[in-house]
Amino acid sequence: MVDLNTLPPDMIITASDPKGTHGTKGGGYSVEVPLDPSKLPQTKQTTALLGPGQTPDDPPVLWTIFPGDPFGASIVSTHELSPIQTTKGGFDTSSGSFQLTVQEALDHGFKYGKVALK
Repeated sequence: MVDLNTLPPDMIITASDPKGTHGTKGGGYSVEVPLDPSKLPQTKQTTALLGPGQTPDDPPVLWTIFPGDPFGASIVSTHELSPIQTTKGGFDTSSGSFQLTVQEALDHGFKYGKVALK
């Protein structure tokens, strides 16, 4: 994960809903940030999130790992995104993803992005 405030405001990122959760309680869009592996955030501390396996007998599963202290999810629901007009034009929520700038993401409530290595 990366704090969007640490990125250039005009950087293009992708908002997506790969699990199709928009329209459900707690569901919505999150953002992915394409970063070169040499530009990953550096930290002295890392947080790992563990969760249950698929069955009660499964051992805990490592869900994700990210630099720094724990923080809440950075998801914006579909109804909050519906009026967004991005520099790439409007978007169709049925497509599952769209591009926008870091500044547009911040303006619409996103705080963190999932790193997608390029």
